[in-house]
Amino acid sequence: LLSLVRRRNGEGWREFVNRYGPLVYGWCRQAGVNPSDAADVTQEVFARVFAAIDDFRHDRPSDTLRGWLRV
Repeated sequence: LLSLVRRRNGEGWREFVNRYGPLVYGWCRQAGVNPSDAADVTQEVFARVFAAIDDFRHDRPSDTLRGWLRV
């Protein structure tokens, strides 16, 4: 999936957002962000992911996609 997202593949990108969007939204809600703002923040996170996905590295066991998304 990550290789599809890095290639800007539309189907891969949709799957990525469907898989990780609820997680990011949930993190926002857990942090006390109201629902409409949480949706906006989630959209902003994925816009930034789209621009920076090539920067994600998994060189160490502690390097996780979820951790990178959360930052």
